[in-house]
Formats: sequence, C-alpha cells, structure tokens
Amino acid sequence: MRHRFCLFLFGSAWPPISACIPLWFSSVRLCVLRGEDFRVFGDLHRVSIWYEFARKSGDLSNVGSRLMQAENVGMRNLILGLFFLTFCTSAYSQSAICRDAADEPHHRVVLDSAQVRVFVLELPRIASTDSFCYGSPYVYIALGEGHSSMTPEGKGTFSRDWHGAEAQIVYQPQQQVVRNESGNTFRELVVELRRGVDYDPMIDYSAPDMFPPDLGSVKPTWAVSFVAGGVKFSRVQLATGEAIRISRAQHLLVALNDLTMEQAGAQNVSLNAQDFTNVNAGTLTNTGRDTARFILIEY
Repeated sequence: MRHRFCLFLFGSAWPPISACIPLWFSSVRLCVLRGEDFRVFGDLHRVSIWYEFARKSGDLSNVGSRLMQAENVGMRNLILGLFFLTFCTSAYSQSAICRDAADEPHHRVVLDSAQVRVFVLELPRIASTDSFCYGSPYVYIALGEGHSSMTPEGKGTFSRDWHGAEAQIVYQPQQQVVRNESGNTFRELVVELRRGVDYDPMIDYSAPDMFPPDLGSVKPTWAVSFVAGGVKFSRVQLATGEAIRISRAQHLLVALNDLTMEQAGAQNVSLNAQDFTNVNAGTLTNTGRDTARFILIEY
C-alpha cells in the first residue's frame, strides 16, 4: 500500500504550495494553486530533485497566468524549506518501516526491563541479518573473536576484527544490516539503554574498546568498568578461590569462558562460554579449577 505525507504551505510571497512526499521517498510532487488555476510541476525524483525544482521554478512565469517576479523569488527560497521537510520525512519514513530488532530472526531478547532491553545476536558463519533497527542508544559487546561488518541504510560498509569482550556504544541507532564475515559463529550482546545516554566529551568513542585497559595476566584478579545511561558494565577476571562482592540485586552475568562459581545464599552458577544468567546481591566465589572471566551488567 502506498502512503503520502503531504504539507500545504501558504504565504504572501508566493501562491499556496502543496508538497506531497510518498513515505518511501522515491519522488516529490510539487503543485501550485493560484485561484482556480491548478498546475502540477511533475515528480521531482531523488537524484535530480533540487536541480529539477530550481529549473522548473524559473519557468513559473510561463505557466498559467503570469506570476509576479517576487513570487518566483519566493518559490526559489522555498527550496531550503523543502530540504528540511525532506530530511524530516526521510527520518519519519525510516522509523515507520524499519523492523525492530526483536522481530529480526537472528536476535533473541534475554532481558526486558524499564531501563534496558538486552539481546543476543547470533550469526552463523558468512550469514547476515535482515535490515533492522534498535529502538534506543545501545552498547554492544562482542563475546568472542571474530570478524563482522555493519552496513547502515544508504551508507558504506564498516568492518571490524574482534578479539573478544570489547564494547562499543552507539548514540544514534539507524537502520542497518550486520554480517558475520568469519567462518565461525559470531555472537554479540546488545544492551539498549532505554533511559537514553548523555554524550561524554571525555570519552574517546573512536577507541576500539569502551572498557578501560585491564591487567591481563599481570594480576590474577581484577575488574574494569564504565557507565552508560545509568547502567554499569564491568569486565571481570577472577582467580580460583577468589571472590567478588555484588552490591545490587539486578545483575546480568555473561560468561566469557566456562566457569563455576558459588553464589552466597543462592544456587551456584555453572555456565559455558557465552552463556548468561541473572545473579543476586552477595558474594560470588570462583570454585572452578580455572580463572573465571565474565561480564557483569548492573541495571
């Protein structure tokens, strides 16, 4: 079904103008109404829209009854207004037709609250998502090594190599397609920040990882973190027998390797790499034979 978004402009400097823009924005139809004299100045297609409009507006004095020179000047000035209208309509059109990530087959919602909506994106080797949109600013964390690409609607493709547990933030979600460029399954944790997020000029958003540098193998136990949209993201390494204190009840724990931990006052945690679970406030102790590495999301 075809829909049109129409705007009627009236002013003393030019005749009443009607601009009708289809929601898919393949063309713009410009009409001039002067008394009972109604003229349609054709469809102005995307590639040549502004050239055609400027050219045709110069010929308005030859259409129907002769228009005053001041009216022609006003019509030319209308180009700027139509440019703004086009920008707004294009954004409206995209939001109206874009598939929500929850309806995209490769996404799975694992947590839905007033503050966050969390997805796991899983792509088999050399597979792509359908075109989709996230609904809020979001943080995404690659859960393992891999190579992926992202193609925003109407823009070029951006590719990236992942080394595991790296985080990035996106302030302005847009319609996109994500592709797994590697031969292994690619998994990504996506956290929508429903309360929004303020831009922080002190953060280098071009850096490959939002998490601060960690101690790697220099120290057996450590934690690094950052906060976005009121949500705290922590990357933790916990040596065998070591413990970490969780101060709030609402945490999502995502394992980066196979791990077994004892949770005081609750059921023990046993997860394979890239699995996840909710954990309560209290103490987590690594009871496994190996160092535990995981992501904690406090919302």
